[in-house]
Parts: sequence; C-alpha cells; structure tokens
Amino acid sequence: MIMKQLLRHEPRQLQVSHQSEILQLRKQIVDMKKQMVQMRETLRLQTARKKKIAVPIDNGVDFIATTDIVYCKAEGNYTTIFLRDRSIIMSKTLKAVEALLSSYEFIRCHQSYLVNVNFIRQFATSNGYQLILADNSRLPVSRRKREKVLNALDS
Repeated sequence: MIMKQLLRHEPRQLQVSHQSEILQLRKQIVDMKKQMVQMRETLRLQTARKKKIAVPIDNGVDFIATTDIVYCKAEGNYTTIFLRDRSIIMSKTLKAVEALLSSYEFIRCHQSYLVNVNFIRQFATSNGYQLILADNSRLPVSRRKREKVLNALDS
C-alpha cells in the first residue's frame, strides 16, 4: 500500500515531503534539548538550595550551604573552605571534601584546589593556567586538569 502511494507521487514531491518531515523532526529535537536544559537547571537550583554540609568547629557544628562555598584549599590533612564572607578550617582531606561535594558543581582544578564552578569568572592562560573567580581570587589549574576544567566550564 505504501509502495502504491509512493509510486503515485512525483520524485520531486517526495523529496519536498521528506525534507519538511526532517525539518520538523529537527525542530522537535531542538525543542526537546531546550526543555532538557531548563529541567537540568531547575533540578540543579533545587538541589543546591537544599544542600548543606556539616563542618565541625570548636564549639559545635557549622552547617554551610554549598552555594556559599567559593573554593577549598588542601593543607596537608586539613582543608580550608573559603566562603563568600569567611573561611573555615576543616580536619578532613581535600579528597574527603571532594567526595562530599561531588554531586554539586565543584571541580578539582589542581591537586590542592576544589572550586565551585558558579564562581569562576575567567580562565586565564598567562603565567600558566589560572582560574579567576568572582572575588578576583586566582587559582592554579594543573596541566592534567586543564581539559576537564574547560569541559566543565563549557557545559
């Protein structure tokens, strides 16, 4: 039956018909991609709003929103967490802190640094590779981590 319908049409009509179907499918794919981006962003914002990590301090525990963390710096078996307005020293390795923050937008840019992607303003190539953050802090990017950092910034 389909063959009979195909034989009735001129080849030019078939090409035009297929082209319009292809264009329509492409438009649907583009629309779906836009919806996926919007859903990912909504999910990211909802998750980021809810997530806090517990950091032990001298007289108790401090609960810090992951959205307030600008970057973390390793100092032996301690990690300094730099927030928007202050810093806290934590008696955990950077690897342990990275595991806590792995489901959020943090990337390891160097052996000693973990950075919140939302605070990165620029990727500089002068004086080696560096990330310039919103507060004008400069963090080194190792040669091995450069590609991973660029991919994270691109997406």
